Amino acid sequence: MIRRAIDKYKSLSSGVKAGLWFTLCNLVQKGISFIVMPIFTRIMPQADYGIYTTYTSWYNFLMIFASLRLSYYVFSKGMVKFEDDRNEFVVSLQSLSTTATIVIFLFYLLLRNTANNLLGLSTSLMICMFVHVLFEPSIEYWTARKRFEYDYKKVVLVSLGIAIINPLLGIIMVLGSENAVFARALSSTITISLFGAVLYLVIIKKGNKAFSIKYWKYALGFNIPLIPHFLSTTALHHADRVMITNLVGPEANAIYSVAYSLGMVTLLFSQAIQQALLPWQYTKLKKENYKNLPEIATITMIIIAAINIAFIAFAPEVVRIVAPVSYSEAIWAMPPVCSAVFFMYLFNMFANIEYYFEETKYVAVASILAALANIGLNWIFIPIFGYVAAGYTTLACYILLAISHYACMKTICKKHGFSEKVYDTKAILLISIGLVIILAIMMAVYDIVIIRYFVIAIICVIGYINRNKLKTVFNLIKSKGNGKEEV
Repeated sequence: MIRRAIDKYKSLSSGVKAGLWFTLCNLVQKGISFIVMPIFTRIMPQADYGIYTTYTSWYNFLMIFASLRLSYYVFSKGMVKFEDDRNEFVVSLQSLSTTATIVIFLFYLLLRNTANNLLGLSTSLMICMFVHVLFEPSIEYWTARKRFEYDYKKVVLVSLGIAIINPLLGIIMVLGSENAVFARALSSTITISLFGAVLYLVIIKKGNKAFSIKYWKYALGFNIPLIPHFLSTTALHHADRVMITNLVGPEANAIYSVAYSLGMVTLLFSQAIQQALLPWQYTKLKKENYKNLPEIATITMIIIAAINIAFIAFAPEVVRIVAPVSYSEAIWAMPPVCSAVFFMYLFNMFANIEYYFEETKYVAVASILAALANIGLNWIFIPIFGYVAAGYTTLACYILLAISHYACMKTICKKHGFSEKVYDTKAILLISIGLVIILAIMMAVYDIVIIRYFVIAIICVIGYINRNKLKTVFNLIKSKGNGKEEV
């Protein structure tokens, strides 16, 4: 049996092998994060844990301005558009993000005291943040390119290296320091800097020159209109934690951050599926081969919805495992956060079509609308219902974001005369409504263990009955590498 499994693995296409290893790697990374979370929630005072999550939230905002998020959508588009000149394209993006980081850092030095007071962080933490931002884009560029080229072995080694060293170093430094917040931030910065510096040099070595005006102009033209979108989506992810710290306190933020982090575990699966299918989808669109696009999209949505429902069912047990009893209220914020992951997947599906047609200005409008709604709803409901309200405002705003991006996608397709059916609208609506209904039911029966487990059993049975349909996703990606289907 082992021999047959090995032979079957060897027969897989490079695309399937890459997708398999990337998914396993992501699972291990999240697994490690899941394992070390109970350690950090116990060795760090609750207030310090809350402050550190606030630090990471501000870090994500800084990344937008200091790196321009060039490793995101413009990178994927560039890998297809500049397929014959990828080395120069990548090194140009790296030099552009480095320049942006240096410029933002100089502005910070001029306004240091004001910035520190506004963010509630010390100069030492801010310096850690900037060093982290300087080197992380190189890891993202290198990893994203390897994913596009299905070169999975080195990506797995680097990703697992970071995933293992970062928390281990963090635990050692936190235990040996009186300043737990700075120790945790510094350990993360050291890890990213070591790996990032090496990959920074690797990218430079492969590039023909440090930068290209052509690629700088292309990247800026593509991504500058997306800055409001990046800010908005980051606000959706992180503004609630900053607001909870300010409106309720760092202890409450610590509890909510645990719930949010656990809820976002399911994001691993949606990202893995999206990363595996995005090159396949773009290639099919480029070659005007639209066969199976709606079917595959629907199957992946069902998979993501089922995973989130299963995780919601186990929320009470998961929280008890990863955090002390003082964090037990986190179970009430987990379900809406898990459900929000599904709608994140939806809006990214729609946005991928927008990015394919290079229509980035529409993206910002939808994202700004959702972010403003999130901040407004948090401002109203957190003082009334406490930090748990942030989970439900997050869900509501991701639903709004998905609807907005769907409207933008339809407008863009009409503008470009694209009438092909990429997604099944009726299926999207039914799955979305079903997920929200099940969320409400699960919340009502959280204290009845047998019902929660019965729901899990039903999901498993349905999955087994439809196992052939689930295999469709695997088989279609597999066909990419063996020539059975034009993509």
